[in-house]
Amino acid sequence: MITYGMTLKDVFQIAVITGTLGLIVLAIEVGVGQAHGTLASHLGMVLAVPAAIAFGPPLMLGACGLTAIALVDDEIQLRLGHRVIDRRPITDLTGVSLRGRAAAVVLRFKDGSRMRLFAIPVPRRRALCDALLARAPTPGDIIVRR
Repeated sequence: MITYGMTLKDVFQIAVITGTLGLIVLAIEVGVGQAHGTLASHLGMVLAVPAAIAFGPPLMLGACGLTAIALVDDEIQLRLGHRVIDRRPITDLTGVSLRGRAAAVVLRFKDGSRMRLFAIPVPRRRALCDALLARAPTPGDIIVRR
């Protein structure tokens, strides 16, 4: 079984970057507040904005990253953690979109249904597409939108 989606390492990297940005914003706000004498009156905002910058993106992407697509034999599975939400045979796959409006990856099937993966790094999107095309019986029938 090969699984494609966000990993804890990806979320941790995002948390390090946004945490650093949050600390920089906090330092700027404290410096400006001290210089102008407004730190005490705006303390809630001084703490809320850097906290939102530091914790918002990792929490949102981490929540979106709970879902993953797994390739098991000749089947595509949409998983939430370790639980299978949906499964489709790879022979029913008709299209792969690597840049959807709301979702990072959208898989389209013969019956019109779709599987969406909301958070996945770009290199893993390409690897997923390549793996799907390699496992498909007729890769020419699958429309890939990059």
